[in-house]
Amino acid sequence: MADTNHDTIDWAVHGIQWADLMSGEGVSQVVSGDTGADLVQGTTGNDALLGQDGNDTLVSGGGLDLMFGGTGADVFVFEPVATVKGVQGSNVVQGGLILGLDADDRIDLSAFTLRLTGADSFSGAAGELIVRHESGMTTFLADLDGNGVHDLEIGVTGISGDVMDSLILSEPPHDTPDSLSVS
Repeated sequence: MADTNHDTIDWAVHGIQWADLMSGEGVSQVVSGDTGADLVQGTTGNDALLGQDGNDTLVSGGGLDLMFGGTGADVFVFEPVATVKGVQGSNVVQGGLILGLDADDRIDLSAFTLRLTGADSFSGAAGELIVRHESGMTTFLADLDGNGVHDLEIGVTGISGDVMDSLILSEPPHDTPDSLSVS
């Protein structure tokens, strides 16, 4: 018997001609869930992913996506571009902007091997994750390959308190701090 409590939305519920969010690729997709626990998946373009009501999972498709979970305990998933269909090449910066991260929401970065350093800049080691907070915006920057430049950037509004409560990371290395607060 099919599970009727979950919806899967892949590609776009409806597409529109939309001004690009961050990079000039022209056409982006608006992908929207509904009530219930929806899986809202982006494309390789710069999409707007809207969870609406319910405990939704929003998956970035490799572009620079605008993500809004709505009500419920939502999970915002980011994966390496090598695992996203249609994304090719190196030197690709990926990420997104999450609007209104609530206390029950989580940012899932477990597909990456990352270490939250607590530092203000990269040291040149692969997998470093740094956090910056300024004017109500928290920004997560990750240096995936150790070249000292961020390859992943995620801006978040609405986060406060212990950043570790909002993150889902892979098995943390021993030098990952137990907590890192922003105010």
